[in-house]
Amino acid sequence: MPLGSNLADLAHKSMVLFLAGTTIYYVTNISIMVKHRMDLKKEGRLEEELARMSAIAFGKEKSSTDQQSSTST
Repeated sequence: MPLGSNLADLAHKSMVLFLAGTTIYYVTNISIMVKHRMDLKKEGRLEEELARMSAIAFGKEKSSTDQQSSTST
């Protein structure tokens, strides 16, 4: 077999393994997050956790605008 064919075959197999590996990794992580949320919902703490996360996300945006307003005065 020519060298180019072997190289292309190796590159193709490597790409297939890479894509399969990343797919398995992300599916596993998503299933763990879903299981965690289901556990929180059973305990009745899902709304609290989501509110805390959104407060953290929006709180960072708020603090950056507060800093800009305080420096301009």
